[in-house]
Amino acid sequence: MRMFAHKPIKRLLLLSVFMLIGNTYAQNLAELRHFTTAQYKMDFYISSAQKKINYTDTLYYHWFKSQKLHITQGGSAGNLLHGNFQKFHVNGQLAERGEFKYGLKDGEWLTWYESGELESKQIYKKGVLNGSFSTYSKDGEITEEGKFKKGRKKQKRQKKDQLIEEKEEEKGEEEVPWYKKIFKIEKKENPEKEAKRLARRTRRQERKMAKEREVNND
Repeated sequence: MRMFAHKPIKRLLLLSVFMLIGNTYAQNLAELRHFTTAQYKMDFYISSAQKKINYTDTLYYHWFKSQKLHITQGGSAGNLLHGNFQKFHVNGQLAERGEFKYGLKDGEWLTWYESGELESKQIYKKGVLNGSFSTYSKDGEITEEGKFKKGRKKQKRQKKDQLIEEKEEEKGEEEVPWYKKIFKIEKKENPEKEAKRLARRTRRQERKMAKEREVNND
């Protein structure tokens, strides 16, 4: 009797588990889509689940409707992008890759130049830049790197050789004595004052020479 009494409970537990799995699967259900422009080709997924979205006014949502991609601040009017996203240049090279979660960029996002070199690396958290970032030149050198925190850039480190160049320029400026800088500025900005000074000096020398001549004549 006890064995039969436990069977309905087991059935209810199994049914609950299946319903939970089915609900989770329905929320994560996404469909593959393609979109092409004159410059790019894109492969991405859209969410087909009936999930209520609490939109945030400051965030930008990516969505798909009428065979077009749209970006709207604080809302959407179609299927939200949900899942992996890939963009390609016309020559087939990767242009951009990342992941969407219900219309918002999330995780690591990478971009590439048409030649195939890495262009940038950024990290998003629910549509907001949050984490380390780097940008690269076409030669593969780091041009800038730092960190975002909740969408704000926290620190910035420029290219190493650029910093060395700036320090050398500052050092060169410090080597010039301050009084020489002032003298040069006064000479450049007050030519009349300098001319009067030379005239006074000339007159003093002339008076001195005249007195010496008078003494010699005596």
